[in-house]
Amino acid sequence: MSYTYLKLLLGNVQALQLFEKTKDYTEGREKSGSFFPGDVVEIPFPYTDLSGFKTRPALVLAKSKMDITVAFISTHISWISYEDMYILPAKENGLSKISLLRAGKLFTLTPELVYRKIGTFSNFELQAALWCVKACLSGMVWPEQKTGI
Repeated sequence: MSYTYLKLLLGNVQALQLFEKTKDYTEGREKSGSFFPGDVVEIPFPYTDLSGFKTRPALVLAKSKMDITVAFISTHISWISYEDMYILPAKENGLSKISLLRAGKLFTLTPELVYRKIGTFSNFELQAALWCVKACLSGMVWPEQKTGI
């Protein structure tokens, strides 16, 4: 995450504070940058108001030359929305509790900010997750979600 980018978003003081926190956070992490769609990784996921971040698991959805795009994974299953997907804990995915893939909580970051890879989704699980993201981004509404139109 570049300081210039943060400065444009947040202004001088907030950008410097968040940049310093992120810089400290990146010390001692894996430097491979070899993450692919389906990998479950731990990242500094930003709060929606950009006031800070918290280490969270995330699913890598896409990879480009410089960045990866991830979806937030949460153990707060009461937050479920129509586009979210339940994930059962398994040795392969590295999760220890029943979780939700939050299809509407997407984030793009440089692979250098990834703390570590904790697991991998099966191809079937990845395809299901991508379907949930597409449903969310397309504005797809389930019949029970319609509101008198």
